[in-house]
Amino acid sequence: ITPGQDLDFEMTIGNAGQIQASNIVVTFVSGSFTPRVTGGVRALGSIDPGQSNRFWQPLSAGRDLSGQTIGTLEVQVDYTDFNGTSYSETFALTFPIARVSVGVAPTATPTPTETPTPTPTISPLFRPQLLVTTYGTDLEQLQPGQFFTLMLTVQNQGNADAHRVTMILGGGSTSGGTISGTPASGGGVSGASGEFSKFAPVGTSNVLSLGDLEMGASLTASMALIVNAATDPGAYPVKVSFVYNDASNGDYVDDQVITLLVIRRPAVEMNFYAPPPPFFAGEAGGLPLQLVNSGSKSVVFGNFAVTAVNGDATFENASIFVGNLEPGGFYPLDAIVYPNAPGMLDLLLSVNYTDDFNQPQIITRTVSVEVMEPFVFEEPTEPFPTDESA
Repeated sequence: ITPGQDLDFEMTIGNAGQIQASNIVVTFVSGSFTPRVTGGVRALGSIDPGQSNRFWQPLSAGRDLSGQTIGTLEVQVDYTDFNGTSYSETFALTFPIARVSVGVAPTATPTPTETPTPTPTISPLFRPQLLVTTYGTDLEQLQPGQFFTLMLTVQNQGNADAHRVTMILGGGSTSGGTISGTPASGGGVSGASGEFSKFAPVGTSNVLSLGDLEMGASLTASMALIVNAATDPGAYPVKVSFVYNDASNGDYVDDQVITLLVIRRPAVEMNFYAPPPPFFAGEAGGLPLQLVNSGSKSVVFGNFAVTAVNGDATFENASIFVGNLEPGGFYPLDAIVYPNAPGMLDLLLSVNYTDDFNQPQIITRTVSVEVMEPFVFEEPTEPFPTDESA
């Protein structure tokens, strides 16, 4: 290698272990050799045990190699196993450096310079790369026992088209398992080894065929799921694998992780614990209200309160702090209301609490009562009758 020379470096990475290596990323560290074209980072997907991947990386040999006999290229390889455990290995590759002689000999005859043998230039490896750019659910909040639909936007950010794309929720792989770019024997996908104790597919399996995805194109994939009724509140990572082929029928697997949040919203009942009395406009009326914890777990509540939806009433003793309430427990609120006008009066009952992610939440319910015209006592205008027999 001559200092200042551009070259295309061929590298082969093999899996000498017993399990599949996934999410392989090869990084060429800049130093005496500077990566060209790709930025020095190559994503290789997965390699099965005993398989290998051959690729090319354009490089430029630095001028600082002049006068040296050996040049060193540092290559870092990062990857994960099936369980998501990360690994990193660093290789120091050495190359002989050609000696370049300059100057004039005593006889004034130019000293010939060694001419390097031209290296054939091979185009860099083209491959698809599928990424989840956005995802969400049709429910604002997921709770244990709920059915929901998971929606993911998938984009091909590689430099080649992806064919026969299959999405595997929970993680999976191909049965042939090679990314060398050569046709692989066998076929099919494996998606039964995922984790489904928190979220499970409903109506279909966890394997979904998405068809072909051109370079730069996007599509939306959706899957019906259920939250296991025994799932505790928390943030749960979910592995998603995309299995596909390139134009040469080479197999690829892109593994990614999304996160779904599960909360447990308290089950409560807010209503009258006794039939309310008649209400008259402008007069005080009692509101025998109560909060009941109808769930199966204790909950720490904040204020239990009552207000008028349209503001057409005033209240006394309209709020009370509840605190911890056991399952089946209740807490009364004996408020006083002064309706402003006759008609139907909408009362807004509310109780606040802090959810499993330390965020303030509020539960509301509306009940209606009828307000009648104020009772007017009319004094008699006729005189009281007299006893004529007296």
